Amino acid sequence: MTTSAQGPAVSWDKARSHVGRLCSIEGPVMQVLQTREGYCLQFSKNSKTDFAVIIFASNAARWPGKIDALYMAKKVSITGIVRKVAGRPEMVISDPSQITVLGDAPEALAAAVAKAPPPKVEVPAAASPTAATTNVMETTSQEVLLLLPFTCDVKRFTGVRRGTGSGSVTGSAFRQRMYVELTLQNTSAQVVTGIEWQWVAVVMNVAVAADQYSQGTESQIELKPFESKTLRSDDVKMAGITTYRNGQTIGTRFRGYYVRVIYKGRCVFKEANSPEIEQDVESYLEKLERQKRPAKKG
Repeated sequence: MTTSAQGPAVSWDKARSHVGRLCSIEGPVMQVLQTREGYCLQFSKNSKTDFAVIIFASNAARWPGKIDALYMAKKVSITGIVRKVAGRPEMVISDPSQITVLGDAPEALAAAVAKAPPPKVEVPAAASPTAATTNVMETTSQEVLLLLPFTCDVKRFTGVRRGTGSGSVTGSAFRQRMYVELTLQNTSAQVVTGIEWQWVAVVMNVAVAADQYSQGTESQIELKPFESKTLRSDDVKMAGITTYRNGQTIGTRFRGYYVRVIYKGRCVFKEANSPEIEQDVESYLEKLERQKRPAKKG
C-alpha cells in the first residue's frame, strides 16, 4: 500500500469503514462500465454492494483518453471522499489528478476480467439535497441534477445565559447570543470559486410581538482542493424575557434562522429551522428586493 497526504492508502474492500472521510483507496479495476451518465469503475464482480468509482460524463472530457483504456485491469489509487449510496460505498471523482495508475493488475485478474460478462449496472444519479448536507444543484426544470464540487453543513450554536431575576420581577432576566456556522467541503481536486452564503436570524420583540431580522452575506468564497472552510455569522444577541408584576413583558426571543448558499448565481442549498421561518424570511427578502427596485414612472 502507498502513502498519501491523507495517510496510508486503504484497500478497496475496506472502503465501507471510511464512509464520510477524505482518503486514498487502492485496488485493481476489474470492470469499467459506461452509461449515459458516465463511467463506473468496479473493483469486484459484486456491483451492487462493493466499492466503486464514479466519473460523470460532464467531467470525462478532462481525461486524456478513454476511461476504459486508461484503467481497465490496472491497479489504481483514488483520492476523494467516500460516500454511501443505496448501500454501496463509492467515490465520485471529477479530475484525473484524483486517480493514479500504480501498475498492471495480476495476469489472473486481467484474464478474469476478460471472461466475466458485464453486469447491468447504472451509474447512480447525484442524490437530492438534504437539510444537513448536499452536493447537488437543482436546475429550474427539476429534471437534471449537476454534481457540485462541494458539500454544505449548517450548525446553530447558542451562548450561555447570564443573570437572574430580581425581587421586583417574575420570570428571568438574562442575555443570550446565537450564531450560525456553515461548513463547506471541497470534494474535488480543483479550486472552487464563486460561492456566496447568506444568513438571516429572526428574533421577536416580545413587547410588541414584532419580528426583527438580522442578516449578513459573504461572497466570493474560494476553496482549495479538498479544503474544508467554516464560516460563522455575526452574533445575534437576545435579551431575556422579563415579566413585571403589572403584566408588562419586555425582551426578545429567538424564533429561527435561515441559511442559503449561492453558487454561480444560483441557489444550491438552503436550510431553515422550520418551514414557517423559511417562508417568513423569503417573504422578507423579497420585500427588500422590491423596495430596492426603482419606482415606475407613471
